[in-house]
Order: sequence, then C-alpha cells, then structure tokens
Amino acid sequence: MPARDAVVLTNGPTWDVKSGRKDGRVSLATNVDLRSQATSIISLPNFFAAHGFNTEDFVALLGGHTIGTAACKFIIERIFSINGSVIDLTIDPLFLAQLQSSCPINGDGSSRVALDTGSELVFDTSIFKNILNGHAVLKTDQSLFSISDDIVKTLINLTQKQRFRKAFATVMPRMSEIRVKTGVNGEIRKNCSKVN
Repeated sequence: MPARDAVVLTNGPTWDVKSGRKDGRVSLATNVDLRSQATSIISLPNFFAAHGFNTEDFVALLGGHTIGTAACKFIIERIFSINGSVIDLTIDPLFLAQLQSSCPINGDGSSRVALDTGSELVFDTSIFKNILNGHAVLKTDQSLFSISDDIVKTLINLTQKQRFRKAFATVMPRMSEIRVKTGVNGEIRKNCSKVN
C-alpha cells in the first residue's frame, strides 16, 4: 500500500492492493530476489520474463524511477573514472557535469540525487524522455538502449502519458503476486511494522 499511495500522492495512477497477504517472520536483504545496479542490464528482461512480464511491463516498472532518489555511492563509479571504472559515455556531457557537481568524487556517498531530474516529485513520463536524452541517473535505466530495438520502441511508446499510467497500474498488482507466502509460511500481521 505505501508504494501505491506514494504514486498517487505524486499525481500517478491508482490500483487495487490486496490485503491479508502473509509476511515473513524474518526480514533479511539476503532473502530478497531483486536486481541491483551491478546486475547486467541484458539479464533484466529475462529475470522479469521468468515471472511472466513482457517488454512493456518491464519498461513500465523501470518508469517507476520517475519518483525518488538514489544515493551518490550507487552512481559514483559511473560518473568518475575510479576503482577501474570508466566514465559512462552514454551520459550527456552537460548532465554528467551536473551529476559530478551533485555527487563529488570525495563527497558524502549517502547524499541523494533525483532519479528523474526536474520532476522527481511528480509521477510522469519525463523519466523516459530523460533516458532518451542521455539524462538517466542509473546505469540500468540508460542502458535500456543496449538491449533491443523492441525495448527502445516501448520506451518511446511509454512517453505517452496515458499509456504509461495504464501500463504501470496494470503491472504493479502483478508484482505483488510474485512468491506469495501460503500455508504455514509467514503470517498476516496485525501491525505491518512488526511480527505478531
């Protein structure tokens, strides 16, 4: 519900959220099967396809980056040549300078930068326009071009506001149905922030 509410509060679409879902009794990052910045962008569509998502679903989910921020420590090796990394040449040079100013090489890695520059507090299609213009903060977002022409076409199609809103509102409930706990696994919590 918090994800849906955050989207709605930022002028995004709404969708039904099923309640009564079981939560685990232990919450560890090692138990979560999410992809990180280190994941090969080429493998991401296959990861989502294995859960029944198509190309539009995959790109719409990445469109969720229209709101929110990232810590500088997650992009520093993309915007500077350090630790054997090379500056990502897919970034527009003026935007690169902006990112380097926001996340200096010896700065505080916990400082935040908007994922969708210019409208990080509004659920809109500008994330796709930023990606198309070389203004993506995350490497996974900017690398969409390197996967397939089908993904690029989908990216362009989702710049249409109503199409993106519909695609996002359709795919989010399906995300919540991945690996649902059943039977004796987990519990329906009385207070969502702690085990019963």
